[in-house]
Amino acid sequence: MTLLLDCKTRWNSLLTMLKRFCELQKAVGKAMIDIPQRDRKPAILTTEELDRIQKVVSALNVVKVGSDMMCRRDANLLTADTTIKFMLRHLRQQDTGIASALAEAIHSRVLQRRTMASAVLQFLHDSTDTDSDDLPEASVKEVQKYVIRLVQRLTPDLSEEQQAGRDSPAEDELACAEEAESINLKDTLEKAVFAAVKTTQAREPIDSKKLNQVVRNEVLHLSTSGRGTVTGKAYGWLMSVVPTSVEAERVFSTVGNIVTKLRTRLGDRTVDALTFLKCYYKRK
Repeated sequence: MTLLLDCKTRWNSLLTMLKRFCELQKAVGKAMIDIPQRDRKPAILTTEELDRIQKVVSALNVVKVGSDMMCRRDANLLTADTTIKFMLRHLRQQDTGIASALAEAIHSRVLQRRTMASAVLQFLHDSTDTDSDDLPEASVKEVQKYVIRLVQRLTPDLSEEQQAGRDSPAEDELACAEEAESINLKDTLEKAVFAAVKTTQAREPIDSKKLNQVVRNEVLHLSTSGRGTVTGKAYGWLMSVVPTSVEAERVFSTVGNIVTKLRTRLGDRTVDALTFLKCYYKRK
């Protein structure tokens, strides 16, 4: 067993410490026997207290696995919804006070921050999916209005695009960026996320003059005919949305290690070049 000298982030150090304590609880208990007792109270932890620590570790481990999945570079709104459902389901299955409190806090926060884009993307991905008790679903009319606004905003001139014959089908398979670890909970989440993003591609051209009618028809027949050209484009655009700002935070953290008090006069181009080279060689 090696000594943990560092933690990548400050907010998850509690879980790391508690995990290591659970691994060493027998050795800690034997060491605390020799500590003088005060007020006639035992110096060692009771079985009830150790059980509480184990419950905290189990609950925080679910949150950590889910957070790691949502913070991946290939994460999107679809995988974020799958991860949230996974965390809520496993926390509620533990049936403990800390797990129930975490599940309620996560659910409440998600309802505050989740936008219509996630609900529309879930509908376009699988309109027959009814496993959304924890997260609000989008109605057919809401999906139609959202897709029309999205297409009009991102493709202002559809006629030129139709004449040019361009097509931008959605990337439908989630690339596996790193090997799966030997953690049953994480492996289960990996399978759920990968199964959630398997889909088909759109092929038909866009008719710019009948956009409203095309969108309505494609949404109504989504469950039987699959995504058409317009809904396929909207699906591809929504799949490119990242669920968190972790990538920007990574860049800020990297730049903070480069621009220090001893390097305050570095130019913008120099900082950009150093940041790019560090990320490039780190991936390589």
